[in-house]
Amino acid sequence: MLRASILFTLLIATASHTPSATAQSVSGRLLQVLQEQGTARVVVVFEPPDAASDDGEVRREAIRTTREDVLARLAPGQLRLAHAYDHVSAFSGDLDAAGLEVLRSDPRVLAVGLDE
Repeated sequence: MLRASILFTLLIATASHTPSATAQSVSGRLLQVLQEQGTARVVVVFEPPDAASDDGEVRREAIRTTREDVLARLAPGQLRLAHAYDHVSAFSGDLDAAGLEVLRSDPRVLAVGLDE
């Protein structure tokens, strides 16, 4: 239930956001956990597909494609994927500091937050 609450909060916070390469939301707490522990369990929110399509299957495929493209930028070991969501533009996993920098440089990534 807590994961769903965090994901919902991140999605609401980024719903009206116009992405840019330097505007991703990253908390100071996430940076602290990465510094102390080397990795952190995170939820990553990326650009949703075009809202013009009401077809659920088309939307799921667009989410999957974008998610795979974002994940493909990460080097092996930078993220251990825990969950890939089908109906929302997000995934969760254990991320290291190098992986965070890769995600922060991706304009499709809207937010990276601790999955607590």
